[in-house]
Amino acid sequence: MNQRLTILLIWLLTGISASAQVSVNGHPVSWNVNNSIQEITTYVDLPPIDVAQLIAEDEAVDLKEVPYRFAYKHNVSLNTANSGRWSTLSNGDRVWMLGIQAENAKGLSVVFDHFSLPAGSVLHLYTPDRENIIGALTKENNKTSGILSTSVLPGNAIVIEYYEPYRVRQQGEISLRSIAQVYKTTDPNIRESIEENSCLQNVVCSELLPQSSSTVLITVDDGTRWATGILVNNANFDGKPYVITGSQNLWGDPETWLFTFNYQSSECFPSTVDKSNKSISGAAIKSNLPDEKLALLELSKRPLVEWNIFYSGWDISPATPQNVYSLHHPAGDLLKHNTAGAPTPDQYNGVDTWRVTSWDTGSTEAGSSGAPLFNDHNRLVGVFYSGLSTCMEGGADYYSKLSNGWDAFEKYLNPFNQNLRSIAGMYVGFEVLNNEVFKEDIAIFPNPAANQVRVLNDSDEPIQYIALLDIQGRLLSREAYTGQPVILEHLPNGVYFIEVQLLTKNVQRRLIKN
Repeated sequence: MNQRLTILLIWLLTGISASAQVSVNGHPVSWNVNNSIQEITTYVDLPPIDVAQLIAEDEAVDLKEVPYRFAYKHNVSLNTANSGRWSTLSNGDRVWMLGIQAENAKGLSVVFDHFSLPAGSVLHLYTPDRENIIGALTKENNKTSGILSTSVLPGNAIVIEYYEPYRVRQQGEISLRSIAQVYKTTDPNIRESIEENSCLQNVVCSELLPQSSSTVLITVDDGTRWATGILVNNANFDGKPYVITGSQNLWGDPETWLFTFNYQSSECFPSTVDKSNKSISGAAIKSNLPDEKLALLELSKRPLVEWNIFYSGWDISPATPQNVYSLHHPAGDLLKHNTAGAPTPDQYNGVDTWRVTSWDTGSTEAGSSGAPLFNDHNRLVGVFYSGLSTCMEGGADYYSKLSNGWDAFEKYLNPFNQNLRSIAGMYVGFEVLNNEVFKEDIAIFPNPAANQVRVLNDSDEPIQYIALLDIQGRLLSREAYTGQPVILEHLPNGVYFIEVQLLTKNVQRRLIKN
């Protein structure tokens, strides 16, 4: 493809906030230096795309039964050796910068097929006006696969900037395999002005919290399609990042899928967009059930504790809920909600479903595929598969029953085969979550603790009961374990022991209460 040189003025730090795509805060080095980096960045010009043809292709399929396509994928082979420009700072550190632009693009994102950063190096992606930024990405974002996807940055141009300290010179590996060019409107404020979207309400307009933070926007097919999913709790209450969605959404390489949490407006109307994008790149398919329109995934990383994400409860009992609601990202939009009365058990194209004959509020849309259906106890009971509802006309929507996938899902969501038909959701609730703790079979968090402590079971056996003992070994409490935290607020500060009885062994952990 053709390349041309475009002058890019390097100006001083402007104080724009960084985003949090499993990243650390900080600004690109070029924003903090003056006259130390050459004022030229190489821009790669993407070839033009036929937007009319792409939209015609989209309209020829049932958009509710596939993930919503909003971008076109350009296959590329760009790396630090064949593209961009290196600049060396006075201390020997280096900065690599590459610009990418596409005529009439509404946004751009990238997929790295080799992403390996050494200690001390950082990478940012940002728009030339510095109003939008992803990063800093660091060695903490390295994965065994080397693949990393980014969320969309708005506009028709982005800059990738990699800073490499002298001590790790030439140790970094950065290579792009694809660039997604957005060709459909994704601006929430523009979407809510369209009459066909008039019934779609931001979740903040309701009281459907904390469930909203468990609903996730999923980007698949190398950053070109959107769907919806739900982060779910499991009977170990250990915070393993399992996501349930529809099997119809599993497009492309799972290592390239992106999972964005808390993409919702803080205002009922008009919509407000938080630029602090909270995303995790990559997942593994644990169970795919095409006949049941269900799939269970495990994310490559746990959501950060500071994101305050809820793990949804679930219910596989046959009882018909008295009321239901659904949370979803129609066309990749900010999180919306629907509410309805009792659904009807029904079959749709051979799938056992909950049929919502009509919504009291809201509607589904392309991009709602995989959306969760919750019962009146705020627990997941179904996953959106297909439907006819719109804001302008009525129509039934069909959710595959969660129980359809239970034979395959149970070993993950109820690994010790306890007699469970439903469990409650939870916040992980740790002020500090250090992945080092998961190297132990049984761990307690937080420690020290003030009001309560949770027990994490990563062993191969179920927990029978949990006991709390004082420093002299005297029994203070003992109860069967159902995932609940151990309450400490009534105890004086001091040292205690948590005793965890597994099926074949007893484990004690020291606890400090302060």
